[in-house]
Amino acid sequence: MKRRNFLITTLAGVFSGKIFAQTNNNNNNNNNNTATTNIETNPILNIYTTQNSATKKTSKNNPLRGTSADPRHLPPISAPNVPTVWNTYDANFEIKTNKKVSSIWIPLPMIQTIQSSLYQKLLTIEIAGNFKKQRIFNQYKNNYHILNAVYYENNKNNKNNKNNNKDADDNYDSNAEKTANLSLNFTIQTADRHTDFSKRNVAPERVDILKYYLENSALIPNDTTAKNLATKIVNRIKDPIAKARAIFDWIVENSTYEMENSAENNTINERGNVRKQLENQSINNYHFRGRSADLNGLFVSLCRSIGIPARSVCGQRIAKSKLLPCLGIQDDVRTDLQHTRAEFYSPGCGWIPIDVSDVKRAEYFKTPELELKMLQTLLFGFWEMNWFAFGFGNEVMLNNTNHKIAFFDKVIGEQIKNNTNNNLNNNSQLLNFDNNEININTTQQYNNSNNNNNNNILLFN
Repeated sequence: MKRRNFLITTLAGVFSGKIFAQTNNNNNNNNNNTATTNIETNPILNIYTTQNSATKKTSKNNPLRGTSADPRHLPPISAPNVPTVWNTYDANFEIKTNKKVSSIWIPLPMIQTIQSSLYQKLLTIEIAGNFKKQRIFNQYKNNYHILNAVYYENNKNNKNNKNNNKDADDNYDSNAEKTANLSLNFTIQTADRHTDFSKRNVAPERVDILKYYLENSALIPNDTTAKNLATKIVNRIKDPIAKARAIFDWIVENSTYEMENSAENNTINERGNVRKQLENQSINNYHFRGRSADLNGLFVSLCRSIGIPARSVCGQRIAKSKLLPCLGIQDDVRTDLQHTRAEFYSPGCGWIPIDVSDVKRAEYFKTPELELKMLQTLLFGFWEMNWFAFGFGNEVMLNNTNHKIAFFDKVIGEQIKNNTNNNLNNNSQLLNFDNNEININTTQQYNNSNNNNNNNILLFN
């Protein structure tokens, strides 16, 4: 009897222990579910917490399982290889205008980040002019550093300003210079940017940055229209790099490069209006037109719509191209050198450079078909750095104003409408400068590690 009671007691304890353990597990699971309710479901974002961890487990339902971004197959993070060949350029921007501008806004060359320092370094910078004061604003997520040179101050309290209802021209500071001038000199180093797709050892990007470059915007949509097109393009492809490649190739086949700004409305806030082009397309007959902001902006839009972080990178050409003459500075063109490129993010590879618009630009200039195919292969994962970057993203807000710039890659003037307002910057308009008001000069320094040969030596002979 005692033995039977002992067995019953023991078995009851075991079963109750199991039940207790299961209850605790269920409670823990419930607590975990509660705690993780707000975590992003985007698998690329979740890589941040799994890459390089002790247990790289992926759910059987994870869309990245079995792809190049599967965290189980990502090697440990290692230090990037620093380029050995750098080109050094001295650049000079001269602005001189008779327009009554209250201030001038200029994007400065991008200050290096951990990844951008592998292809661009700002060495020195000098600013001079007849402005009253100058200030530099830093926008963290876009990595923009913006120079604001102020020429006219608020003279609302000026006793000589008796009539507050005069026209804007009459309200300008009479003691201010009639001609606004500014000189910006800087030295910059660049190195051609290559992506080694065989290595997946790049440190993961911050989650807040990745989320930022998945967002919808006024010009770059990630909504249903963009998603329907992107889904049709990638079909059943799972690998994020292969998806981006499919989008890249599709844009090459279904777009036209236009030298004239017929697609870009050539106004400060209408360049690269991808949303407008998407809304005007037929789902069975897509064809896009435009220049770099339009075509590379379309790539960004389609990537974001299917969960791949992507961003535009605004910049300017500063030297002749070793690939093709049409992809660099021309001897007779020293202004309007703005060029927008793009990047997308893939776990293990980090930010990957692309430039679909330069493929179409080369086609516009009658490049032979075989060379075009080679260029199309090259420009997915490569940038020739006869160009420098200002910053990431688009629709940049000018600090302390209500003005948002679609693609901030050139000098912009600000003109006060009526400076009797307490907040002048909220009562102003933006204006473009004419080519004869801006002079841009760049010279390349010679060094032993670089041969400044302007022939097509890198890819095409």
